[in-house]
Parts: sequence; C-alpha cells; structure tokens
Amino acid sequence: MSGFLGQGKVLVGLRLASGLPDIMRWIGNASVFKLGLEEDTIERNESYSGNRLPLRRATRTRQGTLQITFDEFSDDNNALALIGAKTVVAAGSAVTDSPLAATVGNPAKVGDSLIIGGFNLSAVTIKDSTGSPKTLVLNTNYALDAFAGSIDILDLTTGGPYTMPLKADFTPGQRTVVGAFKTITPEVYVRLNGINTDDGSRCIVDVFRSRLSPAREFSAIGDDYADFELNGTMLADLTRLQSAAGGQFFSITRA
Repeated sequence: MSGFLGQGKVLVGLRLASGLPDIMRWIGNASVFKLGLEEDTIERNESYSGNRLPLRRATRTRQGTLQITFDEFSDDNNALALIGAKTVVAAGSAVTDSPLAATVGNPAKVGDSLIIGGFNLSAVTIKDSTGSPKTLVLNTNYALDAFAGSIDILDLTTGGPYTMPLKADFTPGQRTVVGAFKTITPEVYVRLNGINTDDGSRCIVDVFRSRLSPAREFSAIGDDYADFELNGTMLADLTRLQSAAGGQFFSITRA
C-alpha cells in the first residue's frame, strides 16, 4: 500500500464546445494543485421522540473548486492570471518634435523623471523649444531609459538656458503588452499530468470545465519568487454523461 505525494505538469487549454480541450499549454512550475468538493445539503430532525434526532438529509447541489499556484513568469501566464490578452505591438514610425507632456506649461527641474511617450525607443533626441532648438546632451543633461521610454533630468545649466516644453524625436520599437481584464473569463480545460512520488505510479487529473478567477495579487517587488494563485469553480460538463467513467466534473485516471 502506498500514500500519495504528488508532482506533475499542469496544462491549461480553452475548452471547446465539444467538451474537448483546444491546444494545451504547460504553465510551468506549479507548487499547488488542489481540488475541493462541496455539497449543499438540507437536514431535518424528527419531532416525535422527544430527542429531536437526525431523521433526513438530502443534497441540493454539488460543486467543486480548483486552486492552482504557479511561479512561471511569462506573457501567456500573465494573460491567464489577469484575465487579459497578450498583444505584440509592432515597431512604429519615427516621431519628431513630440512635446514631453510634463513640461508643457511646467519647467523641468533636475531630478525630474519624464515619460517620452513610447517604449523600446531608438534614435532618441531631446531638444527644447527655442526658435533654433537646443539639443540636450545624453548623460550630461539627461539619462535615458530607452525601453521604458523615459528620461531623468541631470543638469539644465550646461548648454542652457532651455525653453520649455522639451521635445523628443524617437522611433518606438516592438514590444509585448499584456492588458488586464481585457477578456470575458474563459472556460478552460485543466489537466494535471501527474506522478505519485511515493511509488512512482502515474496519476492524471482532468478538470473538464472550469472558470478561473484572476490572481489574487501581483507582487511586483519582493525578496522571493512571486507566486500567482488562481482559484476557480468546476462546472458540470453536460457534454458528458453522469454515468460515464469520469462523470461530469473531473476524473482521476491511474493504471
């Protein structure tokens, strides 16, 4: 006889109308995969013996819950955790004389961080609004974070004075963006391709139909790897018969 000490790969795919999964994707290292079973019941005690003993119990509804915790940071996982969508934004055309909004009607100061208005930038030039514009010098007047599309003002004396607003020439580059809450919560098919490390036997868990809520939190700064915890509800898959071997909610398959 063996106990159960499980590990395995968690695969997630959109559920098709047929009840079968679309292309499944391994979400990477997952430290938690839990299924919960719930039953809503009504009970009644007898009213004739003087002891009010339990007499009847009936089930009104049954449902299940699903919890997955993973730590693989990827665009696809972010989209899953944020109920979002991944978009690859193509590089854009060159932009010229784009005012830095923060300096419109507001003089820049040393120490200011200013957003240019694009990401993954190349060919960046910062200049002022003098009739014949003066060009600020990189790493003298400002520091550039090209991917974030921002500058930090270091010095406004050298080469100045400068007339506001500051303006930028730049070319935005390609980047991948995941926007949160961009989609309706999808129905997914989830599989644990597992192994019982107590005896080496295989254990496959299939959740036929579920909806996962967004991650409880996105911990962007920390001293340990961030975990992404998803919780969801298992729904009855009515494309399957209750009398079928796996039922209508989830199944555990072993050799």
